[in-house]
Amino acid sequence: MTLSDNNAGGTFTPSTVTFPAKNTAEQNVSYTPKSTGTVSISSTNNGSLVDPSGISMVVAAAPIPSTSYTLTTTATGTAGTPRQ
Repeated sequence: MTLSDNNAGGTFTPSTVTFPAKNTAEQNVSYTPKSTGTVSISSTNNGSLVDPSGISMVVAAAPIPSTSYTLTTTATGTAGTPRQ
């Protein structure tokens, strides 16, 4: 199954989902929107099945980009005091 937000620019993770034959286990997908507003989510399949109806959702706030930090130092020393 391939997921789409109709060119709204968001990201699905994973981008496609596979349902093995005779397996009814749920599949989880996350969607990260690019901006605020109404987004239409739809899916298509390549298994000659009827595609499910799409859904609309309202994104109230744009996602905050994550920030990571790498801390490095050239200082040496002892952290703590040994127990006696």
